[in-house]
Amino acid sequence: MFTMLPVEIAQMIAGLCSTRDQAALVLTCRQLFRVCNEVLYRNDCEKLGSFSVFSAIVRCHDDSVALGTLRAAVHGGAKLWQCRGMDGFLCPLPPEPHFIAYSPLHLAAKRGRNLVVSFLLDNNVPADGPPNMTSTPLFEAIINRREKTAILLLERGASLRTGKSNLGVLHAAVQGCLPNLVTHLVRNCGIDVNRPTMPGCTPLDLAMSHRIGPMVETLIMLGVDMYGRLLRCCELGDHRVGRWLIQSAGWELSGRLSLDQIFRLIDVTVAERVTPSMRDDRNVFCDALLGLLGQAASRCGRDARVGYEIDGFLGGHLSRLVGIQRPSIDRGLALVFLGHGARIQDGILLDLRSVLLSGDFFPSRHRALRKNPSLLQSFDFIQNECLKDSSHPPPGSARYFGNQVAQTVQDLVDELSRRNLPLSLKGLIKYEVSLIEMSKE
Repeated sequence: MFTMLPVEIAQMIAGLCSTRDQAALVLTCRQLFRVCNEVLYRNDCEKLGSFSVFSAIVRCHDDSVALGTLRAAVHGGAKLWQCRGMDGFLCPLPPEPHFIAYSPLHLAAKRGRNLVVSFLLDNNVPADGPPNMTSTPLFEAIINRREKTAILLLERGASLRTGKSNLGVLHAAVQGCLPNLVTHLVRNCGIDVNRPTMPGCTPLDLAMSHRIGPMVETLIMLGVDMYGRLLRCCELGDHRVGRWLIQSAGWELSGRLSLDQIFRLIDVTVAERVTPSMRDDRNVFCDALLGLLGQAASRCGRDARVGYEIDGFLGGHLSRLVGIQRPSIDRGLALVFLGHGARIQDGILLDLRSVLLSGDFFPSRHRALRKNPSLLQSFDFIQNECLKDSSHPPPGSARYFGNQVAQTVQDLVDELSRRNLPLSLKGLIKYEVSLIEMSKE
């Protein structure tokens, strides 16, 4: 009999029923659904603060069903800028439910409901959400790593403010590892990628501190100042950080730095004085820089001028690292250069030959080693590392050097090494003292 009543009267009667009874009438048949559904949503809007909007966004995972519910709620008089809901999933509702006010746009952005976000914006909901909120929908999307939702909000007019949070939009996007959003912010929103997002912290610094490798490559493509940051790593001795930056940047970095800039980075790293505990990190970092130099050289193709310049640069550093007037040679770093194709230059060979073949070396070995502390170390490195490398044939001067002085000095070096004595004046004195003691016995 109820279904035979006029629609207006049926809706008046349904309006006098409880929410539970209205829901039961809606589920009875299609005819009652058409009659009572509008009453149910109007009652929800007036008495429950649009709880249906909250349920559609939070509890309904089917976008088509959620959009249908939102359309029905709008038809029933719901205001989409605010709804009320409850923490937890309570069904059926308690007699006196404790509702909390929510922003539908914040709820949808937090969950990445892009179709729902578009529907809300199409229905004149502000892209920044209601005023006096602790955060904006954009910030909710970013901190929950809803990258597509954040880009959608920006395209629909959302501002770059984050609400009451001190964290900037770009800062949050980098920290959340959202490369597409970072690209959109820099290219379409006019944000400077080298500008600090917080006092003293640029996006690159943030990616480094949190070890967000994928963001480094994105920032490089957006024009971040990698040379300045790597130079700081070289000057401050942050070798592990610098190596991580190079590894994270990949092939893209070699195209962003000039040869002169890479030369400068290597020069600063080699010239830095480090403690013995830091040498391994320094050597590994220098190896990464030399690998970067090789990538940059390969980008230049078969340019003979570039190849000659790089060969001279590597050879010059190798010769300085094993120079005879150094307190001691830097064997570990010299091996790194040697592994990247560095060749010993004629100058160091001529210096060695002039000392060892002067006729005064064996009668006055102490004086020669005082003037040239790393003489024996340099000879040992060149003889055993440089001249025996079949992949890099030695020049004529090197072969001449080996033929003239190799055997006479090699015996002394071998004897010191056999006795575990350093290849220095101190080791030579200990060796001579041991010979004197043996002769007395």
